[in-house]
Amino acid sequence: MANEKRAADTLHQRKIAGKALQFVFDNHRRQQHRLDHLDLLQLFTDLFFDVSENLLLTLLQDLGERGYLSFKEEKNKDDELRLRFIQITPAGRDIVRGFKKDDAVWIE
Repeated sequence: MANEKRAADTLHQRKIAGKALQFVFDNHRRQQHRLDHLDLLQLFTDLFFDVSENLLLTLLQDLGERGYLSFKEEKNKDDELRLRFIQITPAGRDIVRGFKKDDAVWIE
């Protein structure tokens, strides 16, 4: 049972990571202003995705470490983290377009 829960959580995280890349990619193609993590969180909420702010921050940081996104990290006076000016990198665009695969990211 624990393995099934872990597998379901992993799949959920892969889907959220993939959808985040797709959101940022679509924003890039439309030449819209750069997003922050709160913009992305609102997009997920609007589409009825079950994602917490903490999970989204963690997944965006992971996508940044993988070289798929770039962003600026800021902390406010209460030490709360905010990711701003989120951009998709060429490597991230390759993932979204299907030119490259990464098992950590689910692109539908």
